[in-house]
Amino acid sequence: NKPAPPRRKLDIGKDNELKIYKKMLSEKSIDLEAYIRKVMPLFNSDKRKKTLTKAHESELESEDEDVDIMDSSDEEEL
Repeated sequence: NKPAPPRRKLDIGKDNELKIYKKMLSEKSIDLEAYIRKVMPLFNSDKRKKTLTKAHESELESEDEDVDIMDSSDEEEL
């Protein structure tokens, strides 16, 4: 029945950001999706962050290609 040891604070900036986003969520200033999008990167390690960044960049590139395809098909109709 011993209390848990105090949590080590590795990054005070992250702790403050978490508190801010949690408060915004509780006040309904942001929705759950925005909260998750803002908080998840705070927990990613550098290796995972690089992987996620590459995946996100490839998604953006594929979206750009889709837009280009749609633009060219619109031009053909004219």
